Amino acid sequence: MLQATLALVFLLIFLIFWVIRRTYSFWNGKGIPYLSFTDYVKLVYDNFTKPFHEVALENYRRRGRLYGSYEGFVPALVVGDPLLLRDIYVKDFKSFSDRIVSNATGNPLWDRMMLNSPEEEWKNTRTMMSPAFTTSRLKAMIPKIVATSDEFCKRLLREGEKKGAVEISGMFESFVMDTTAALVYSLDLNTHKNPDHPLVKCCKGFFGNLGGWKMILLFTMSRVFKLLPFEFPSKKGTEYVKEFTRHMAHQRCASKERLEDVLQLCLDTVMRERSPDNFKISESEIEDIAAQCMLFFIAGSDTVTIALIWAAYCLALHPECQEKVIEEIDNAVKQNGVTYESLKEMPYLEAAISESLRLYTLDSLLNEKMHPGDFSGWYKGSPWNVH
Repeated sequence: MLQATLALVFLLIFLIFWVIRRTYSFWNGKGIPYLSFTDYVKLVYDNFTKPFHEVALENYRRRGRLYGSYEGFVPALVVGDPLLLRDIYVKDFKSFSDRIVSNATGNPLWDRMMLNSPEEEWKNTRTMMSPAFTTSRLKAMIPKIVATSDEFCKRLLREGEKKGAVEISGMFESFVMDTTAALVYSLDLNTHKNPDHPLVKCCKGFFGNLGGWKMILLFTMSRVFKLLPFEFPSKKGTEYVKEFTRHMAHQRCASKERLEDVLQLCLDTVMRERSPDNFKISESEIEDIAAQCMLFFIAGSDTVTIALIWAAYCLALHPECQEKVIEEIDNAVKQNGVTYESLKEMPYLEAAISESLRLYTLDSLLNEKMHPGDFSGWYKGSPWNVH
């Protein structure tokens, strides 16, 4: 009995060793720097104990712009070379539309969002959402942005008259939330006066319980994440977004009112092959529409807020640059105000924002999966981590 037990233990140890050796020797002999198994274990530990961007930067400096790593048990190529990044996200983007690992959590809205969709569903959603970023659509949305910007400026001036410290991050957050609500639902949210609006509370609390290691686990080992005893995303929050979207969609279809926003874009896609009088929308379609609307709040609000904060911070540190930005804006809007065309006359402003984003990057890592075919001799199906 003892001999059989020892034999099984020995066999188990051998199998574990064999799997580790087979899995984590993928990059051996490939001609680029790479993480060994012990290096990868240290990387995982560092990701859970240090700021993620610091770990990414440390590996970039130590191993260069291109090196082999892993995502769990999957080999991943880490890319930090600007020319390769341009090819990945522009020239050969069609080969990088899949995901390394599924971020599905079982929540229908989260799983249907474009960022979490499998490749085929992603293509369909992208086709639906692409018109939102055409020149004509962007021009039509400018007045909504101008309206929320005017309110933000008035509030900023009122705060300035008090001659005290201003919590600018909270003001930017409210402004971005108001603008997003206007662009997605044509809704006058006025977050500053209505901080307890259910939509505001849902969006602000979306990632409230998902800090640190939980976030890393979700985006690297989602199967393990789903076994943990906590709820993400909030079922109550996503259910509210779905019902709110349902109400807005039915109201829009019943009144036959057309507005220039993301909701209208989604409705146009859904209703394209139906008669004007048949505005019944299925549950699956409502979930698809609500998921994309929610995506703008989740992926757009925080990133734009942080970008504005860093841009303002950099301009405050460099008053001479701030004066150039102000002068350029004044000259550009002198005749016709803020328009889509006038934005093209502000190259210095664009350069200032780009430089602040270069210094203070919003995201340290993006994950893509190469499919189909190969790319400059690399293996089909290989995941790429993009820094």
